[in-house]
Amino acid sequence: MARTLPRLVSSSTARWVALAGVVGWPWRRSRHVGVSHCEASAKTVAESSWTRNLLFIAPSGFWADDYWYDLQMERRLPLTRDLLREFIFALPPLGASHRVCDLGCGTGRSAAALQAAYPMARLTLVDPDEGRLSLARRKLSEAEASDGSSCVSCIAAAVHADGQPLPGSLPEGYDCILALQAVRHIVAPPPHYAAKLQLETVAGEAICAGYARMFAGLYASVKPGGHVFIGDHVVHQHPGVFQHCKLLEAAGFTDIDVAWRQNDWFVIGARRPVT
Repeated sequence: MARTLPRLVSSSTARWVALAGVVGWPWRRSRHVGVSHCEASAKTVAESSWTRNLLFIAPSGFWADDYWYDLQMERRLPLTRDLLREFIFALPPLGASHRVCDLGCGTGRSAAALQAAYPMARLTLVDPDEGRLSLARRKLSEAEASDGSSCVSCIAAAVHADGQPLPGSLPEGYDCILALQAVRHIVAPPPHYAAKLQLETVAGEAICAGYARMFAGLYASVKPGGHVFIGDHVVHQHPGVFQHCKLLEAAGFTDIDVAWRQNDWFVIGARRPVT
């Protein structure tokens, strides 16, 4: 008697799979990454099709768009939610007497979280992208300091890894500098960001040198006894977590430690010594 193969899928599933093969649905293609797939992806990107949203590999997505970026960040990079939470937990108490710089504030995710935790801190948002800076400003409530002035100010300015103090720095420096997914983009802007803001891109050994200059600039921008917090994830050619700590130490910081780490995501805190 002839033997039959076991039935591995239901008839309804088989019909769906067959239909996908006929119409060539994008989700089916996205399961198989090869040369032809990459070529198709590049063509899709060039055409600015909505199907750029279906793939989670570069260069998919619309990262240059302010609202898309804000909407899709946690969906495409789920650990950014944990990163932001642990970043805020790592901060020391920040009150009305503290000036805090949110470096590369983007669309205001870290600024809004900080304001919810410490609503009286005087917050300065710094970002070269006026569209994202405007979106960040609208996210924040109109909190006022004890003297009636606004707790939030915005500076639309490019920051360079040149060892110079940050925009808005007073002679006494900031009490705290927040750099959530910022240092990496300042040192080596990704292609979509560099093209949007006409920034130079760097690669190779220049990246590590850029971090050293960037940390020197942070040191010059924070007051003695003040803190710097960096939250990001390790990517190719950029310093790892241990190297971040060594570069911060070389810049003069003390009390350097890793507050949180999961996979390649991390939060590092450091302090400029009083003397």
